[in-house]
Amino acid sequence: ISPDGAYMLYTSVKTDENTPRVPGIWLGDFEGEARRLCDGRRAAWQPGGKGFVFERDGRIFERAIEGAEEREVPVQKMTWPEYHPQGGFLLVGDSEPYLYRLHENGTLEKLIRTHGGPARISPDGRFVALRLGPHIHVFDLETKETRQLTFQPGVQSYPVWSEDGRALCYVSSA
Repeated sequence: ISPDGAYMLYTSVKTDENTPRVPGIWLGDFEGEARRLCDGRRAAWQPGGKGFVFERDGRIFERAIEGAEEREVPVQKMTWPEYHPQGGFLLVGDSEPYLYRLHENGTLEKLIRTHGGPARISPDGRFVALRLGPHIHVFDLETKETRQLTFQPGVQSYPVWSEDGRALCYVSSA
């Protein structure tokens, strides 16, 4: 959902006569209107909502909502990109499932082993919600400590922070 709550970015392989059947990033509103922006998947909004970051073939790109210019982020074999509020990105290794932080100066910091899937940063930039084993944990970027958040049977994944950073929504399968 865009920062202003008016749009959503999503991945789909839906096609029309001009679109190849490959994963694409789509921009949709809540009235059912949508348009395909580019090939790719796993998009995350840029703070301010003017652009987004996404993954395509193990490479990470940034792109504005309007226009077609893309900038490749200088990392390899990464997925699930997410902007860090203080600059840089959080990424999950594609072949090696670790959470990484790419700092604005280009330094890549290896943080914690994950079980794949998205790692979502809190609005204040201090915590990361991610799946470790079958449960959602919260990782403190300052202290490097983790705290298990979910305990119910099944697998909990795909966490999303509330706007105020006080709650998480996630998917649970029993």
